Amino acid sequence: MSAPAAPVAPAQRIRAIDVCRGFALLGILTVNMQFFAEPFGSWMMFGREGEPAIDQWAHRFVSVFAEGKFYPLFSMLFGMGLALQFMRASQEGSRFTRRYLRRIAFLFFLGLAHALLLWYGDILFTYSFCATALLLCIRFNARTLLTIACAIVCISAPLTGGFSAMNAFKPPVATAPAAEVAPIESGEVVAEAEPAEALTPLQELFAGFEEHGSASSPDQQWWLDAETRAYREGPWIQAFGFRAISWASILVFGLFGFAWHALAMFFLGAALLKMGLFEERRRAWAVRFALLGFGVGLPIVVGGLLARDHMPKIAGLFLWGFTGQIGGPLMSLGYMGAIIVIVRNARGLVAAAAGLVANAGRMALTNYLMQTIVSTAIFYHWGLAKFGTTGDAQRLGLAALIWTCQLGISTVWLKMFRFGPMEWLWRSVTYLKLQPMGRAEFPGGGGA
Repeated sequence: MSAPAAPVAPAQRIRAIDVCRGFALLGILTVNMQFFAEPFGSWMMFGREGEPAIDQWAHRFVSVFAEGKFYPLFSMLFGMGLALQFMRASQEGSRFTRRYLRRIAFLFFLGLAHALLLWYGDILFTYSFCATALLLCIRFNARTLLTIACAIVCISAPLTGGFSAMNAFKPPVATAPAAEVAPIESGEVVAEAEPAEALTPLQELFAGFEEHGSASSPDQQWWLDAETRAYREGPWIQAFGFRAISWASILVFGLFGFAWHALAMFFLGAALLKMGLFEERRRAWAVRFALLGFGVGLPIVVGGLLARDHMPKIAGLFLWGFTGQIGGPLMSLGYMGAIIVIVRNARGLVAAAAGLVANAGRMALTNYLMQTIVSTAIFYHWGLAKFGTTGDAQRLGLAALIWTCQLGISTVWLKMFRFGPMEWLWRSVTYLKLQPMGRAEFPGGGGA
């Protein structure tokens, strides 16, 4: 495929994409922090009644500005990266398909290991399938890719709305009546009861399945308590059991909206890159995207949250799920447009800050996995064991702190090396050859 008519300089183009990617790391972490720190079913408990006001406001902030906005942004950026590599390979006349299939295979196995060994909320495994689908269509022109993206959203939005509305039909959990205790006659000697053998968290979970049957749900207290024990106290096999169940639940949920939505964002990102979003001649589009995101997307998102909390349950949950699939991507485009405008006009301290964020974006895979390692070290049994003990405001502050540290670490690392460690491994597998790592071997610095 031919290159765009008037491409922007590669370094400038990469800088805008990498700043978006680095910023997306912060948004993703603010959402994922709840899943790192609390039981899986806590995300199904929408309200924060009875909690301190600061936690309620932090929860609302994440719901409005982060939840469902940054995985679409990250997905778009991934689609852009695939399209950019395809266009460069076409210009150079080099082979692309087999090389990129190795890249996807690496993502598949890395995501599988990440989900089962560390944390169930992995996105890389799903991305490997989305990337495969986009690879089959990467030669399509921008308009066709955009049409496919819109068609998939038209499928995923009602699917997600319907899946969300199903929560209204969850049967209540029957509670067992208190056992009657016979009175003790005067002078009667009562034998001391044998202490019951304590159940493991997984045994408690399976006992709950047996007792409650189809009414079992991750947001019920017996499940939340067992899961909290598994992650806070261990051992590893107990946490692994809950992690595997939660991951399987996410995969099922993905079939009813999430995975389809991510796929649509892959196609949208590839379409936007082929349309020349980062070219100088498309400057006006960045401003339009920013206005679209915050002028249209934000009201849609807020409207969906208000519908969920104040309308009849079935209709409210459906509208919440449906509008999230529309408003979320619009806000993602708004973030992207605003960042492009800022990067193009950055001077002084703003330019320096953009450079720090871009460095984190250049090491996005490494930083994404590092967020899991650091967060689980704080919350899980093998680390500080703080699982289930923090509020929304604390988690929001912790996410900002971890991300800020990653900005500094990424900047220091890239002064010495061309790639992040996971990016180096990914690239080496892609090319079936160990890649030179030191910057001295590449005086021009690292590319995308």
